Amino acid sequence: VQTVEYLFMADVQVQNMQSPATGNADAGLVEVFLDGVSVGSHNFGSYTGNTLPRARMCFTFKATTTGLKKLLVDFSRRYYCSSRTPTCFIDNIVLVQAPMRPIVCPIGERYLNATANISIDGTPSANFALFLGLGQMPSGFPIPGFNGYWWLNAPFFQLFTLQFDTQGHYGFQPPIPNDPTLDGLLLYWQAIEAPGSVNIGEVTSFAFYK
Repeated sequence: VQTVEYLFMADVQVQNMQSPATGNADAGLVEVFLDGVSVGSHNFGSYTGNTLPRARMCFTFKATTTGLKKLLVDFSRRYYCSSRTPTCFIDNIVLVQAPMRPIVCPIGERYLNATANISIDGTPSANFALFLGLGQMPSGFPIPGFNGYWWLNAPFFQLFTLQFDTQGHYGFQPPIPNDPTLDGLLLYWQAIEAPGSVNIGEVTSFAFYK
């Protein structure tokens, strides 16, 4: 739909399938196109042998025309490709029409025993609260007086209450313990902001790993 905002999220990974120990100057670029125009991308940069670089793509865009559209995901490298060059993969693709902010998204790797990087985008200068849950309900439900839907299933926890900067952004870097019970455990994140009216943001799920 023309002028309507969309949220695109996906997990991406790169791996050298045929020659795992071989590094490469260019691991690859994952790029998303709409109407022939790039609307978002992730560049893995160089590749180090015997690694599995992973990341979450998370961006918003607006369509310039109305009608059925082809959303093209393109994988490219600056150099030639062969069976011995790194391969990019994409999974868990989510496309949300008219997403409600705040939007929570992890940036970069999510290793155990390391520091994660989590980004939250909302309304400039609005107060917000971030919640973490262990499950998601089959369908969201409205809360009287709030815009959006609540998705987190009990038990869930409020992590903190803070304020977005003048660009509507907040990022934080939590240390992730080296706890094997967290490996692959899917966690659910949702934020609520109050720029005037109260908005319940989109629910996001992701795990940490070894």
